[in-house]
Amino acid sequence: MNDRHQLDNCLELMYALMQYRNEPVNRRLRKMGKRESMLHTDALQLIYHLARICHGRILEIGAVRGGSTVAASWGVSSLSVVPLRRKKWRIYSPVARAL
Repeated sequence: MNDRHQLDNCLELMYALMQYRNEPVNRRLRKMGKRESMLHTDALQLIYHLARICHGRILEIGAVRGGSTVAASWGVSSLSVVPLRRKKWRIYSPVARAL
């Protein structure tokens, strides 16, 4: 992969992320991010975009408050993930329980 190809890929990604600022998902990510995420809205948009364009499975590790998990799930699915209670956002790992 040459430098020009990498630059083109970077510019395409930046353009795609700018387009999300005009879509309803941006408002949803900002609102959810203020309450349930330590990540900036731009990072949540990147996770949303990468989940949307990926093929195959997604492994999301490190969900402290669950914001990145919700952003990825919104990217993969057209269904909305709406928590019924605050505890629904938390993801508990079986490995962490064993420790």
